[in-house]
Amino acid sequence: GFVFDELPLEVVRGACTEAIRHGAAVFFDPGPRCFTMLEGPRRAALDAVLDLSAVVLMTEEEAVTITGLADAELAALAVLARSGTHTQWACVKLG
Repeated sequence: GFVFDELPLEVVRGACTEAIRHGAAVFFDPGPRCFTMLEGPRRAALDAVLDLSAVVLMTEEEAVTITGLADAELAALAVLARSGTHTQWACVKLG
């Protein structure tokens, strides 16, 4: 997850879109810095990568940060229920 907030959003979105166009699945692990992505353009970047990812892997803390839900299963379901998402799998891991 560290790259998505270090490169311009257009570059990250373009790379994800090209990968999908060529049949690749995008996997995304938000990482421990996701708590810094909760507003403004940084939130837009987080949302864009979440929506373009086929698989989202989150720790329990990241799941709470991203969804606001403390229950791991409900947080995973919330990621899957995002409007317009490509996400097929959402996994909440310990640690």
